[in-house]
Amino acid sequence: RGRHLGAGAAFAAGVLSRAPATLGWLGLAAVQLRDRTGWRARLGLGIPIAVAALWPLYTWIHFGDPLAWMHARKAWGWHGNVSIPYGLWRWRDSRMLLVYPFFALLPAAGVIALCRRRRWWPLAAIALPTFALFCAIGAYGFGSYTASVWPAFLPLGVWLAKRPSLETPLLVALALFQGFFL
Repeated sequence: RGRHLGAGAAFAAGVLSRAPATLGWLGLAAVQLRDRTGWRARLGLGIPIAVAALWPLYTWIHFGDPLAWMHARKAWGWHGNVSIPYGLWRWRDSRMLLVYPFFALLPAAGVIALCRRRRWWPLAAIALPTFALFCAIGAYGFGSYTASVWPAFLPLGVWLAKRPSLETPLLVALALFQGFFL
């Protein structure tokens, strides 16, 4: 709608709840490139990044380490930074890791669907790097974080809107599946 400063502020609110929401500015940038907006609209791109910079500033002031949130993963033990192959190799230590790659199938299909339609490219600009980031986090992130790639679920919503009789059974099945495993 051309309200790029408001969109930047909305993404900043998302950043306050979860830092990877900062990647949402890529979708806003895609819209601005598509619409060829002026410099005032591009100010909205800086808002989520400025808000994201507040967290390292806070941890530096309070803990003396601007990357304390990242260094805390070392306290998790061997699974804090485990890669996908290494996590699957150590499946006996945590059998849950064997199920996580299957959790990523639905968001992966959604990311591919977003990339295939030109009108969805701004959403793909958010979903693709976010999905890649969450998959790179490691074996534990592969299952739980890929559910956070919200734009990837929009093609499923479009598909379900054309098949209303499947909406309730599929959503109940997915909710039960998430509840049992996560």
